[in-house]
Amino acid sequence: LKAVGERELGLGAGKRTQEEIALHRQILVDLPRTTPDLPFFHHKPIQCMMERILYIWSLRHPASGYVQGMNDLLTPLLLTATQPYVAEIDPPTDLLTVVGAAAASNTPFAVRATTDILRLDVATLGPQALTEIEADSYWLFCKLLDNVQDHYTFSQPGLQRMVMRLEDVTKRHCPE
Repeated sequence: LKAVGERELGLGAGKRTQEEIALHRQILVDLPRTTPDLPFFHHKPIQCMMERILYIWSLRHPASGYVQGMNDLLTPLLLTATQPYVAEIDPPTDLLTVVGAAAASNTPFAVRATTDILRLDVATLGPQALTEIEADSYWLFCKLLDNVQDHYTFSQPGLQRMVMRLEDVTKRHCPE
């Protein structure tokens, strides 16, 4: 395991089971694959955020645990949670005035001159904003997976129900 991941998660290797180590390893393998063409998801603070969210969620839900693709489910949630912390400015506005005002008011907002949040320099976000973005993203992730968690447990009862519903609808609308 990467020493940085261990340190940031506050975990000592001796305190974890083999399953937890394997879970963490799989998350670390998948994270660099997350939308490789979008720089936003490859900033160190965002990668660490995703790592913690996925690992903690998986530990709290051992019946399903982490499965490949959960990292991709997290991406739009991170963008959604980041959006309120990004103040948009118009290009004619004096950037130094806006940045000075934000610093003077001690706001956690980043300032951007573009509407493309995917190219946001995450370093412009303060620690308070990053903490709140992580908390909001974790909550959103939990709510999203609450509705589909049984799709990923043993024998996949959620998927079984969906297939049975699909068969029922198909039989009613197209009996042949």
